[in-house]
Amino acid sequence: MTTSAKKEGAGDDLISRRESPHIVKTKLNDLRLKAWDGHAHSFYSRDVKERPEFHPMQIFFTALKQGMDFVTITDHDEYAQNEVVIAELKNNPELLRKFIPGTEFTVDDPKLGHIIHVNVYGHSRKDFEILSKLRKDVKSFVRYCEDKELSFQYNHPLWFDLSENAKINEGNFDKILKYARLFPVIEASNSNRALFENLAGEFLAGVLKKGTTAGSDGHFGDAGTMGYTLAHGETFKEYWANIVRGNSYLVKQNLAVDMLRTYVLNTIDHLAFQTDLPRIGKYKLDTGNKTLGILMGFFDRSPILLRPLLPYVRRKVRLTSLIGAYVENQNVIGMKALEQFYFKVLMEQQQQMIRA
Repeated sequence: MTTSAKKEGAGDDLISRRESPHIVKTKLNDLRLKAWDGHAHSFYSRDVKERPEFHPMQIFFTALKQGMDFVTITDHDEYAQNEVVIAELKNNPELLRKFIPGTEFTVDDPKLGHIIHVNVYGHSRKDFEILSKLRKDVKSFVRYCEDKELSFQYNHPLWFDLSENAKINEGNFDKILKYARLFPVIEASNSNRALFENLAGEFLAGVLKKGTTAGSDGHFGDAGTMGYTLAHGETFKEYWANIVRGNSYLVKQNLAVDMLRTYVLNTIDHLAFQTDLPRIGKYKLDTGNKTLGILMGFFDRSPILLRPLLPYVRRKVRLTSLIGAYVENQNVIGMKALEQFYFKVLMEQQQQMIRA
């Protein structure tokens, strides 16, 4: 785990292991820095099981305990999690000031060629409803955020949501490079993405001169435990302005085989031993594999049938090489993207020199 620091007025990186915000601030000799994990999920996301530890309020207090100065819950295409927290904290203005509403929007613009995820912060229910109708047009979506002075970022740019028969190609990378220019900030480190995916995102942000954040993308109540961003700002508006200007420190975590294996084992346990908490919408985990998705859907409807099989399933998960192969494949995608980004940017620079 590493901390990458982008200093004001310089592009130097400070590399160290993942540590608590207080320790990192002390090492940087700047206790005025604020910590924020701008990418976390509660059970209001369709791919998170309805368990008490994944309730929005539990996520909120977990993040505070981890040392976050601002807390955001960015559930997929949902706003209810924000209303739950705001209602709970309405009589506690000091805590309420630490909460920043957020949503992870699924933007499915046909011109993009693949689905992307965009986090929006500080929006209202009305903003949410309007943005939900603009998800088929990324330029209109971005324009609305700019007009309303909302904070927003391009999430994990090397994550792809494709149909099962589609393949990632250079066209996808070209679209990422093109449309990333629309965003003021790029999530350059996501704990659910492999090393080279994150490196490609960081390179992309660097060549486009975009602000950067790091986030946990936590789906297991782990907000603030896997990755976060440090910047100055007494208010979130000031804090975000510093991120946009590139004055942020990224505390990073890359997806590793052991981490992914733990995620899979936890998901299986949550399927087998469910709670009766209410949820919005139907639980749906996007596995990228149609057969596996059907199987998980079956056990989600009939969890009691999974329990006798748990020892066998857990053993298979621990022994399988598919998890390692998945992480390696994601790294290959990241390396290809890095190569493509570098080539395209180099060509653009050469053309500019010729025109000059």
